[in-house]
Amino acid sequence: MSETIQTELTRLVEVRPRTDYSVAPRWIWATGAGFVIWAAIPVTVYLYSGQTAIPLAIPLGILGLSGFIASATSSYLVYQIINRRNLHFARTEELLWKILDAQKSKAQPSDLKIQLPIASTEQDLRRLAGNPERSAVLWGLLTLIPYLGWLALIYVLAFLSRDFDNHERWEDLTIEDLSRVTVAQGGPAAPRRQWHMPRQSVPAYVVFSFITLGIFPIVWLYFTVTDPKIHFEYHRTFEPVFAAALTVQGQIGGVS
Repeated sequence: MSETIQTELTRLVEVRPRTDYSVAPRWIWATGAGFVIWAAIPVTVYLYSGQTAIPLAIPLGILGLSGFIASATSSYLVYQIINRRNLHFARTEELLWKILDAQKSKAQPSDLKIQLPIASTEQDLRRLAGNPERSAVLWGLLTLIPYLGWLALIYVLAFLSRDFDNHERWEDLTIEDLSRVTVAQGGPAAPRRQWHMPRQSVPAYVVFSFITLGIFPIVWLYFTVTDPKIHFEYHRTFEPVFAAALTVQGQIGGVS
């Protein structure tokens, strides 16, 4: 394995804490508060209907300012979870390609026990890379829009659920094939994933979101914030195994 590949593998393993980070669930309170505040504005307009503009302007001003603050905080939360998704996907894809490159550099072209899983891994990685990057800034700004932002939030939660589901499925297949290559080259097998992220029924969640008049997305958002911890924990397990197996004159940056 070349020194360049070794250096890149070390870097990618070491930066994992900066891509696979936890987002504090307490941020979700801002989303709930924003929902209550923006729902209260039309109620306030109805209750104050027929009165002078000055008494109506005071509560609307207070509610509008409070709603904007809550929405801005919620918008930042949306930015965080989309940005985390982008960083994790990009690092994982690059890491697995580098591991494959390192394995290919040590493989004999005539050894079918190695070449077949290598070819299968390449197909899996192409499918793993099929999730396009999502604009964290754009969707964060769209969720900032009163009322319409709630529809944007539902769409964000839907594509995040689908993306992580696809990512984890193809990642498992890729790691399984990479592990077969590592074993064939005399290294240890990668540990199997013991726990998967809960599978979310996106169509049902969307229906629940409208049936509950926008309340369910708060619960869905909580799942989206916390569930990736299970996925990230597995990376803490399998990355050091591959790092140790692909050693040239010492262990490659095993970060755990």
